[in-house]
Amino acid sequence: MDLQKYDKEYWEFVDKKFKGYSLEKQAKLFTLYLDHILKYVDGKRSLKVLDIGCGYGHFLKLCEVHTSWELYGVDVSECALDKARRILSRTKLEKWTWKKD
Repeated sequence: MDLQKYDKEYWEFVDKKFKGYSLEKQAKLFTLYLDHILKYVDGKRSLKVLDIGCGYGHFLKLCEVHTSWELYGVDVSECALDKARRILSRTKLEKWTWKKD
């Protein structure tokens, strides 16, 4: 798996291609995801959520706003994680590294 393709250049391309496709617009889609999850957790307050491939952290931000869950995000791109760190206040973020055997 070539993780180099998810570098700063990739994320600049994504930003340009989807200019204006902000957190507010994504919130509609992510709200559907969150509502679906909430149906199955039956009001449990203390959940741990891991978002693998969290990118800019938009889904995790929605979780921060609407839940008290313990949140974790991992991504292969330090560039994406830098942006996620700017919007997230209580989510633990980490870069995922791929080890070749």
